[in-house]
Amino acid sequence: DAHLLRRTFWTLSVWRDDATLASFAHADPHDRHVKRIRPLMNSTTFVTWTVQGANLPVTWAQARHRVETDT
Repeated sequence: DAHLLRRTFWTLSVWRDDATLASFAHADPHDRHVKRIRPLMNSTTFVTWTVQGANLPVTWAQARHRVETDT
């Protein structure tokens, strides 16, 4: 999701574990693209939580609730 005029971008993804997420985040092409668009974004907030596979997929409503209650 994106609100370009507010420089706000939302992403939602599911990862098996923190190590797998970190490996993806610090590898290209993701790392290269993030560095390029970072000046266009507001500050970054990360919210993580554990979900059982039976409760997937996570909805945008669930994710936004987590952000609102976690920050």
